[in-house]
Amino acid sequence: MSHIDDCPAGRSQHLTRGSLFKNHVAKVYVFDRIRHGTALEILSRASAAHKREVPYTKVSKHQWREYFGLPVMSLSAAANYYGLNIAEIEHHIRKKNTYAGGLFESGMLVLRGAALESARAMGHIPEKQQGFVLLPPRAVLSLCLSLSAVPAVAATVNALWEYVLAEKLNESTSVDWHYTCNQHVEIDGERIKNELLTKCLAEAKKRNLYPYIQHFGHQNCSKAWARLFTYQGEFPPPRGSFYVEKQDWFDRVSHISLWR
Repeated sequence: MSHIDDCPAGRSQHLTRGSLFKNHVAKVYVFDRIRHGTALEILSRASAAHKREVPYTKVSKHQWREYFGLPVMSLSAAANYYGLNIAEIEHHIRKKNTYAGGLFESGMLVLRGAALESARAMGHIPEKQQGFVLLPPRAVLSLCLSLSAVPAVAATVNALWEYVLAEKLNESTSVDWHYTCNQHVEIDGERIKNELLTKCLAEAKKRNLYPYIQHFGHQNCSKAWARLFTYQGEFPPPRGSFYVEKQDWFDRVSHISLWR
């Protein structure tokens, strides 16, 4: 397990609303303190606020579905939530800096092969057959800092900032941000045997842990499964437990995507 530093040091400063848009490490710091349950609450408050602010405007409908117990939105549902075209969502998630920017870290799922088929059996309808993208609450929330400033996006940013103030995260400094940002690790693990992999997959699906394996490493890595099954916190895990690999977008998808 080796340490990776992808966050350059900088001059000490306090967290402001603008920091979330302009400073990568500030964004990492804030979202590392948001679990899916909290993100869902923030999104719900944002949706309610949006409806109050634009009572005479039709608010787009959006839909949460479940994937092994995890609330998720498809790309089209996320586009509906934000009142944007799906093309803008797709464009953002394919940016080269998306992984460092937090979507995979925030739980974005890319399903392929048998995983895609199982999602279809659950009632999910893939937009694209080569890789079905699902966005859990924190991933949907993190999009608000990268999308066009339409009313729903603005309402979500406001709700996020209210959370920051309530939790006093604005009192943090760049020293705190860099410390958090530098906590993720790279894992070198032994390749798991097929029989044990089958058992791990069955156990993870039974316990509704399957969507979280990507936080701890590749599916074919024995250490990744050991870390998943022993983790006792909420998801997504904090950076000290998070696995990262520096590759281009398509390589990341082929490795990080759920495929069994």
